[in-house]
Parts: sequence; C-alpha cells; structure tokens
Amino acid sequence: MRAKDKAEYVEKLTRKLAAPHAHASHTPGPWYWERTKIGTWQAMLLGQPNEWNDRLVTAMRLDLAAFPYAIDTPNAKLMAAAPELLEACKLASEIIKTARKYFPKSIRNSDSFQLEITCAAIGKAIAKAEGGAA
Repeated sequence: MRAKDKAEYVEKLTRKLAAPHAHASHTPGPWYWERTKIGTWQAMLLGQPNEWNDRLVTAMRLDLAAFPYAIDTPNAKLMAAAPELLEACKLASEIIKTARKYFPKSIRNSDSFQLEITCAAIGKAIAKAEGGAA
C-alpha cells in the first residue's frame, strides 16, 4: 500500500470510528491485521471490501501498534477470527436443528438437555454478533 493510500485510509478510519454505525452488516472476512508505518506505527484490522468498498474493520491504538507483537496478542487473533467463528456458529446451529428433527429418539435426555444449552449459547452468540439482543 502506498503512503498516500495509507494516509487516506487512516483518514477514512478516523471518520468511520467517529460516526455511528450506519449499517448492520459487518465487513466480510477473512480479516487480517496489517501493521504499517505512516509517521507513527499503525495497526489496522482489514477484511474484504463491503458494499461501500471499505475494508477497514477497526484500528489499534497508536501506542499499542508501536509494539511489533501487537497484532499477535490473543485478543488481536480472536478479533481476526471473528468472521470464521460466526460462520462456524451458524453451521453448528443448523446441524443441531437437523439433529433435533431427524434423531430425537436416539438422543438421551441428558444429551438432549446439553444440546439445548449449547444451541441456546450459539444462538445468543450469533444474535450478539449480528447486533440483535444477546
């Protein structure tokens, strides 16, 4: 990325983080961290272009971005994995619904209860990720 492009991107980041969220859809994954130097170190979590051709997910505080290992922290890795985790939750939810429908008698009561707890937790996580009630 050229310096001019990076500077424009940082300006866009500032506007995006300052503005209220105008849409409910997230930046498509996969997401990845990019650490660059534009005067000071910058670390940006990027994804695939959305409907506005914006790839920015979020940015790291400048004081933290200065550390070379900043994008390798557990929180940074978790944030980068978010789109894949959301998709995995959606797939698991569908599998559980199918299991309930086609195999109700083969699931023991204790397993059925655990399945319902798991399904509720997955549903809550999906709702929270998509901006619904958690």
